[in-house]
Amino acid sequence: GAFSTLLNAKKLFLAMEKIYNNVSIKKETVRGTVYHKVRIETFSTRDEARRYGEKYLREMDIKFTVVVQ
Repeated sequence: GAFSTLLNAKKLFLAMEKIYNNVSIKKETVRGTVYHKVRIETFSTRDEARRYGEKYLREMDIKFTVVVQ
């Protein structure tokens, strides 16, 4: 998730870290607006990340996006 307030990002972070490893919050500015992005894990391939999202996140009705760094 991406949030304009750090508090909302921290709420998701705390919920997700109970379930998943390597949860992080990354601050990013897009067109002058600061967002706090909650990320789960790091994967070796884009396909591996997509499969993980489809298997674990969609079953919890969590929308996901694969981000390539």
